[in-house]
Amino acid sequence: MAAGCAWFLVLGSVFLCNLFKILLPTISSFLSKVLQNDAEQERDMRAEIQEMKKEHNSVSMMDEFARYARLERKINKMTDKLKTHVKSRTAQQAKMKWMVNIGFYILQ
Repeated sequence: MAAGCAWFLVLGSVFLCNLFKILLPTISSFLSKVLQNDAEQERDMRAEIQEMKKEHNSVSMMDEFARYARLERKINKMTDKLKTHVKSRTAQQAKMKWMVNIGFYILQ
């Protein structure tokens, strides 16, 4: 009887490990999204850039060059800031996925 329970325990643990291995990308993505709330900030930055672009398109370059150039500089600055923010978030997500994968393989 004890040998049957041990065999069932081994099969159950193998099944759970394989199930966890299949769900690993989903789990690591979920963990990185939960631990990082930067997506909301990025959404706000994108919305602000869109608003500035609308205003930029409504300004005449010939008539109001100073305002046009100022808006263009603001848009470029905000876009660069967004790009660096996205790069850092992507790097953090990659680290999180890497750590979850290493943790899984250690448990296996």
